[in-house]
Amino acid sequence: MKKIFLLLVLILQLFAGCSSDDSETAASTDGLLLKKVVYTFANDTDTMVYSYFGTKLNTITFDNGRVTKYLYEGDKIKTITISENNEVVMTITHTYDAQGRIIKAKRLDLPDMESAMEYTYNADNTVSRNDYMIVAGMQQAGVQGKYFFGSNGEVSHFERYYGSEIYTTTYTYDNMKNPMLHVTGLNEMSINQFHFNQLTETVTNRAGELTSLGTYVFEYNNQGFPLKSQYHHSDGTNYKMDYFYE
Repeated sequence: MKKIFLLLVLILQLFAGCSSDDSETAASTDGLLLKKVVYTFANDTDTMVYSYFGTKLNTITFDNGRVTKYLYEGDKIKTITISENNEVVMTITHTYDAQGRIIKAKRLDLPDMESAMEYTYNADNTVSRNDYMIVAGMQQAGVQGKYFFGSNGEVSHFERYYGSEIYTTTYTYDNMKNPMLHVTGLNEMSINQFHFNQLTETVTNRAGELTSLGTYVFEYNNQGFPLKSQYHHSDGTNYKMDYFYE
């Protein structure tokens, strides 16, 4: 379950960010595709191997055999399936509006847990989010919030509403290239944009008090793609990633 959660964090939110060494990437073109990520948390190491049809993401395979498969309609990612031992354990289905923007991501954890995130595009260029779960046939409310954006389409901050409390998550980025920059369909699938790399994630409450802080540190190749990243969180969580490209 930890690895499934990691995968969703990496793909559905923001791949926080690549070649085994600079000599390999220097010989490649700028249209690099991420081939492999080695994730290290404490003494645990996981490897994710990426395959493509052209620039369309086909599968991500973990070293334990778990496979995540991407199915497209045109250039948009319609469905993601996660399988263990050749059995599907989770599906995520995306719905887009007439402008090609994502309006719903529906997740089914087999056999019977269902949840969804719905997005509404507002006139002031913000996006409202409504999460819910369906338990025993009844819909239960989840996260309610709103995204605010910077000049490059990146999420600048996200407000979560819990009754009278508001938690604001503020993001900062570098101006380097995201590992998933050239993958077809990811920008349409995500509220955020896979252009740059996230540097900080700061959460404050309504009073402006800091409740959590996450930071990323990157090393880059000579084309501006990450080779390595390290993540540190104020709760003591630390991990690192090594990126390999083709």
